Amino acid sequence: MTAPPAAPGPSSIPLSPHLENTQSSTFQTGLAIRSSVMSPSFATRALSSTTPFNAPLQEAVTSFAWGQVWSRPGLGRRDRSLLNLAILIALSKPTELAGHTRGALNNGITKEELAEVALHAAVYCGFPAALDAARTMERVVNEVEAEQLAERERQKEQEHEHEKEHGHEGKKEDKEP
Repeated sequence: MTAPPAAPGPSSIPLSPHLENTQSSTFQTGLAIRSSVMSPSFATRALSSTTPFNAPLQEAVTSFAWGQVWSRPGLGRRDRSLLNLAILIALSKPTELAGHTRGALNNGITKEELAEVALHAAVYCGFPAALDAARTMERVVNEVEAEQLAERERQKEQEHEHEKEHGHEGKKEDKEP
């Protein structure tokens, strides 16, 4: 099992003032893993908008699910993502499935593997649950691909602007000897 990619520093995630136990090591570990798997922007949205009503639940999810369970050595993040997808399909939880589909992509699951998860789930969870899941997962894949394309286009534009500003300095010309 290879080491997971480094997560952004938990201290960079803005936290709601309603969260009380944010300095515990399990909360900090959970915050780092949650940010790495689901994305820093996901963790920011979840934890900066915490209310007094849902603060205990957000603390429990971050500390227990992410800080204690996801950090265990028995399964890698990729395997945990596959398990989550299967469980969420079985429970018919499309909102959580969408978030964990994005996390699965972050953990190296391919869109072809996502399609296989939906097909395999049809056998055990039924076709209606699998069809709903496939629609949710395909929507997320399309969103992620669109975001990646937009990012590549943004980078190309920045490179083009840099070349316009600085000319072609530093580039070797192919010349005959």
